[in-house]
Amino acid sequence: MNATKENPVYEARDASTPQVMTGAAVLFALIGFSLIVAAFVYRSDSILPIRNDAKTSFTHGPENESTIVRDWREQDRLVREHLESYGWVDREKGLVRIPIERAMEMMARDKENPEGEKP
Repeated sequence: MNATKENPVYEARDASTPQVMTGAAVLFALIGFSLIVAAFVYRSDSILPIRNDAKTSFTHGPENESTIVRDWREQDRLVREHLESYGWVDREKGLVRIPIERAMEMMARDKENPEGEKP
């Protein structure tokens, strides 16, 4: 294919070399600036001081438990208490809550004796 000014082999409008080089220079400058700022922040305690409790949070081993563990235990206790006790769900409608073990016994008994005959 013959290249002429009217019919070039490539598309002359796609990208100009100065624009690509300028874009690359700006990109490298921003990356360099970001690295310099990150290094300064990393080495400077005055901008982001390290909290003292972050260094000593595991010094006592398993005796120190996180708030997540404490909250989980409390939630587990409340759920077990709810599942293993009697209580009102809606007093006006007469709905009650019974322990889950008792409910399973009643369901098993109803399966064995579906017509409601008393043994």
